[in-house]
Amino acid sequence: EQVREAGVARTKLGWWAEEIERAACGAPRHPITRALAQPLREAGVDSARFAGVLNAFVAHHERDAYGTFAELEAHFDRVADLTGCIAAQLCGFACTETVDASRSLGVGLALAELARSPYRPDARRATDLPADLLAECGVSRADLGATPTTEPVRRSVRKVCEAARLRLRDALEAMPVADRGAQRPRRALAEKIGRAHV
Repeated sequence: EQVREAGVARTKLGWWAEEIERAACGAPRHPITRALAQPLREAGVDSARFAGVLNAFVAHHERDAYGTFAELEAHFDRVADLTGCIAAQLCGFACTETVDASRSLGVGLALAELARSPYRPDARRATDLPADLLAECGVSRADLGATPTTEPVRRSVRKVCEAARLRLRDALEAMPVADRGAQRPRRALAEKIGRAHV
């Protein structure tokens, strides 16, 4: 997120793509992939799914801005294959509906994180808040870095908070009762972040 140049971000993400392949072949190098290699194999997670997430991040870093809230949510949905679906698989589930609920939960968590940190002055894009939302709330470029935070920025963040709150609430309600015990870590994370940031 802190890389300004799209080419540098692409190179870094390319390295991770290679590292995931090494991990799939049983030869990870990075401490994170070393720690995850065995649990991922035991859970039957296809390493190719990580490629889709990495491609989503390449596209994320190469774009200048998100034009609409729908575009932003579509990106979060692609990333939620990792932050939601694979996480649900690692926790264990019996009902397929649990995976869908966990994907939505992943989107809600991403929206909550955006609400917590809407402005990143050192990143390639100062904000991921979409253009349609900024226009609706009357946010100017000068508003984004202003101290204290301006009312237009606060309005835009409140709207993101509400979207996150709805996603998290609906995902938690949609979680099948049979899987709520296994998914307790995911549910606890959603509830904690929802209280803290949303």
